[in-house]
Amino acid sequence: MNSRAAGTPRSHAENDSTALVQPLMTRSATLQQYRPTTDWQGNSIAHFFRNFSYGETVYGEGYLTFLPQLVIQNPDSACLQEALLATSMTYLANVSSFRHLLNVSQEYYGRALRSIAVALADLNQANIDCTLTAMLLLQHFEVILAIIGPYERLLTKIDLSGGL
Repeated sequence: MNSRAAGTPRSHAENDSTALVQPLMTRSATLQQYRPTTDWQGNSIAHFFRNFSYGETVYGEGYLTFLPQLVIQNPDSACLQEALLATSMTYLANVSSFRHLLNVSQEYYGRALRSIAVALADLNQANIDCTLTAMLLLQHFEVILAIIGPYERLLTKIDLSGGL
């Protein structure tokens, strides 16, 4: 049994999102068939793809349709992997009210920022799809975190005062 707490960040080699995304891309495995587990990284990525990565609909063009394939094709892109985990875990923390996921997502956010800084310092990495997509994902992280902010403060007030 792994002694690491559930949901805590792993080393880059351990948190390869490609293994989590690959079953979602096959014809036989749809997001609805993805079995719920206590693997918070897998659940958060599946939930994020289900709600933020979709094809063209009657309402307009798709959004982030390229993301699952980009993650699969670039398992060594630390900035993309960390940004996806940060953003997807923040989203799942928002919809599930699991505060520990928010804490873990913020650790991934810090890692993603450092990875992006390294990528931007390298002229060969600065303008590739992975780096640009990682920055886009971190923008989503910040928007989702801003949505959580006031709600989290209200919950803290309720907890501390014993009610409203």
